[in-house]
Amino acid sequence: RPGLLPTLATLCMMALTFAAGRWQLGRAVEKEALRSRYEYMLKQPPLSLAQPPGDIAALRYRLLVADGEFLPDRQIYIDNREHSGLSGFYVITPFALAGSKAVVLVNRGWIARGAQYPQAPRVAVPAGLLRVEGVGSVPSRRFLELSEQAVAGQIWQNLTFERVEKQLGLQVLPIVLLQQNGNDAALSPMEEQPDFKIDTHRGYAFQWFALTATLMVIYVVVNCKRRAT
Repeated sequence: RPGLLPTLATLCMMALTFAAGRWQLGRAVEKEALRSRYEYMLKQPPLSLAQPPGDIAALRYRLLVADGEFLPDRQIYIDNREHSGLSGFYVITPFALAGSKAVVLVNRGWIARGAQYPQAPRVAVPAGLLRVEGVGSVPSRRFLELSEQAVAGQIWQNLTFERVEKQLGLQVLPIVLLQQNGNDAALSPMEEQPDFKIDTHRGYAFQWFALTATLMVIYVVVNCKRRAT
């Protein structure tokens, strides 16, 4: 005859762990849908930014084409970026779209730190009317800045559209174009390679369901005893 309080406590814990398992399974389903969208978008024909769509979110993972010219005096470097086991910078250059007041940020690629670090290596900016092709990306908003010196001239710790607006005085489209054509020889092109962590969510779901089952087993073992004969 188990007590009321232990029974209620066990049921509450089982409900919580079971709900957590279901939530993790739901996240796995959401990530599967996101991965399907990613694969679908990469197969679509390139989309021109001459007339940006109303739904900018639809540009993520999409092959994009932009005509215009770079703004060399607004180029910035995002520090502490890893590539092939080395630390370096993302080179971000605003790109003014032809026939429009819109500006899009172009990630021209990655460059390693040089002997002059913490200064960034000098990367020339192509001049004149150009066509840039690449994949639409959105910078992560999950980052930790340990120093208040998040912006030191052209060197930034992280990239946000709000920071671009404040520091550079530019109204930019909320998308970053990962350039794939005409990159500077010193730069390594960046690719959108999201880790959807679908198996991770499924693993967490299994752990939560296993904990639910364990609580049930413990409850039965603790409260059931062999009747004396």
